[in-house]
Amino acid sequence: MACHKKKLLRNCFLSLGIFLLIAIAGCARPAVSQPRQICPGKQNADHALASLNFNVRNAKPVKASGICSLVYSDEKGGKHKENLTIKIRTYPPDKIYFWCDHLLKPKAVSGGSNEKEFWFWIKLDPAMYLWGQWPQGSQTNHSISRCLEGISLSPQNLLIAFGLFSPENHSDSDYSWTLSNTEAFDVLEKLDRNGRVVKKIYVDRCTYHISRIEYLESNEITTSIELADYRQISRDFAIPARVNITSYQISQIPDTISIKLNNIGLFEISADKLGKVFRRSEPKGVDQIYKLNDNCQLVEQLN
Repeated sequence: MACHKKKLLRNCFLSLGIFLLIAIAGCARPAVSQPRQICPGKQNADHALASLNFNVRNAKPVKASGICSLVYSDEKGGKHKENLTIKIRTYPPDKIYFWCDHLLKPKAVSGGSNEKEFWFWIKLDPAMYLWGQWPQGSQTNHSISRCLEGISLSPQNLLIAFGLFSPENHSDSDYSWTLSNTEAFDVLEKLDRNGRVVKKIYVDRCTYHISRIEYLESNEITTSIELADYRQISRDFAIPARVNITSYQISQIPDTISIKLNNIGLFEISADKLGKVFRRSEPKGVDQIYKLNDNCQLVEQLN
């Protein structure tokens, strides 16, 4: 049952991402796109992480729309593709809301996060609703966050991708960071207490924007997030207009979500409307409702 629920959890998040223009090219690990210039890197991991956090500290509310597609494999190995449009609203430090419109069903997929909760609502057949509560205190120093970071379209990955969450957490004593350099990138590696690499972050040394994040298990990539075409929202804050998320966890066939945004700009909203936009909607007419508990387990709930 635990295995079934783990697979269900992953499929919930993957189904969510009914997004963007993408083509899968087999199972080979994709290369990190190379910057055009070569610039000096940071001296150590602390300096590199501080530079990444600078963008997060200066995050601005953003609105954007775009196109999206999802390529995924079913349990029998068959491949499927869905195409939708996507709209996104963000509000620092922890609020995001997105919805995807299908040709025949508005808001076929939606989801979001606020300071207390995160949620996903899939109205396509089979309809499904999944939600959970952020832990009190630091959202990144908790088992639920470590669970979510390896799932393709988790709220945490979207918050990191669009500059609201930092990709690291200094206060987590179970992990440490090292910095190495390639010709064009600073490469941050996150190590567990046994010295195993669990995350890699490739940072363009010229812009100091994240180009790629890899999550690893037993030295194998389980999920990768590629970020490109950054748009400057303000002097000190930029977000990527292209996001590709690939999972390699089912039968070695990568499931890929690709998001291409346009019409990106500042999101202006009054204080009285803020709670309404980023409030979790209660599911109606959904048979499958699950809550993700603090131990990263799915608990089925009655409607």
